[in-house]
Amino acid sequence: LAVFVSYPLYNDYLVYSHDINFHLVRIEGLKEALSNFQIPARIHPLENNGYGYATSMVYPELFLYIPAILRILNTSMVFSYKILLFLINVVAIFCMYLSVKNISKSTTAGIISAIIFSAANYRLGNIFTRAAVGEALALSFFPLAIWGLYEVCLGNRKKWYILVIGISCIIQSHILSLLFLAITCIVIGIAFIKNIIKEKRYKEIAISLITILLINFWFILPFIDIYKL
Repeated sequence: LAVFVSYPLYNDYLVYSHDINFHLVRIEGLKEALSNFQIPARIHPLENNGYGYATSMVYPELFLYIPAILRILNTSMVFSYKILLFLINVVAIFCMYLSVKNISKSTTAGIISAIIFSAANYRLGNIFTRAAVGEALALSFFPLAIWGLYEVCLGNRKKWYILVIGISCIIQSHILSLLFLAITCIVIGIAFIKNIIKEKRYKEIAISLITILLINFWFILPFIDIYKL
């Protein structure tokens, strides 16, 4: 499925899309930062005519380290960016299949959902038309977060780590998408509040939230600090 929906990548150039220049500069900025032993990278040395810019402090870039490292290894920008987009498709399809399969207990439902999700116009538009890399990444992990919510609220409470992985990946992808997920979590939490209280599942919810904060503290703290200004 990933090979099929990635067909716009099978050429020797990059198809123009709305925000592509911004993300290419981010990747190149990360490459330069890493080359200067900034780990994690905070300032992109190449931006603003060489004065640098703290893009990494306000826009999650964890997954952009993949193409940035490829650039350090002398891979072309075109190929590095295409690898990132292909991996986004792979992750999106895999997460949708795995999540639906485990929630519905049906492999068939998982496959059908993965097929529909792989070719969804909005998802592909984010990748190939808008170049909304952060949003495309976050959308890839949404099914994982929903699966985690299901396990914490109704399923196997010992699988709370799935919720942690899903939300953490979204935090490291796109902050605005995190807002939509937060609204979803609140709605689902209210819908199943009786079951949560009855089965005393609030312990796993608390552990999940604390773990999410601890894992992502290195990004959350500078993000909050810079917005205080």
